[in-house]
Amino acid sequence: MRFQSYVYFAESYAVKRNLLGRQGWLQLVKIGLDDYKSELYLSPNDE
Repeated sequence: MRFQSYVYFAESYAVKRNLLGRQGWLQLVKIGLDDYKSELYLSPNDE
């Protein structure tokens, strides 16, 4: 598997570091990837 990702950093230290929330955001979403169609699916995780 091979993929490309982009990472962004804040220019100023005044920006709050926890931008995505204390609980994290990854556990709140379902992620689906269709490689054949090159599509990414996102939906809320209701479990």
